[in-house]
Amino acid sequence: MNLIILYLISQTIVTSFSIEDTFFDSFGEPEMESNTVSIGSQGQERGYMKNCNPKSTYSLSWVPKYIDPHGPLILFINYTNPVRFDSGEFTVDIKYSFIHVSKKTKITCQDDLRKKFPFQNCPIEKEKFMVSNFIEYKDVIRFKNVKGTFKVKLTMENENGESLLCGTLEATLL
Repeated sequence: MNLIILYLISQTIVTSFSIEDTFFDSFGEPEMESNTVSIGSQGQERGYMKNCNPKSTYSLSWVPKYIDPHGPLILFINYTNPVRFDSGEFTVDIKYSFIHVSKKTKITCQDDLRKKFPFQNCPIEKEKFMVSNFIEYKDVIRFKNVKGTFKVKLTMENENGESLLCGTLEATLL
């Protein structure tokens, strides 16, 4: 789920700014095999996504709170699906300076989630999809002239309009 969220955010940014990079060209390759957090991140302030779905039990945070696009970034993700999921829609709203971009994407368990989690059964019954992980990126974003604060809202609903995810965050690129 975390990679899909990041992919959809990156695709929204990429299509909005007409940058022709792939997802990993924009965010750098993740180091997913690590089991420890980099020593350099200890004691640094974290950024947090605010949960706007009272039924959802997830958290997303990152270190460092203020992101150096050429430095490392560590995402911490804990997620359990609050409702059944077979298909639905994912929406990313991004506000940056005077730009506001919104992108809706249809998503299915079979076609999208199973690509990242091949052993996942579909449909996913309530509270049967859990992620507790962190992902470390060596080079975060290679947008050379983008600095400032991005306001992002992520929402995901299943085919019945029930919320799987609703969160808002502010991320500042130095």
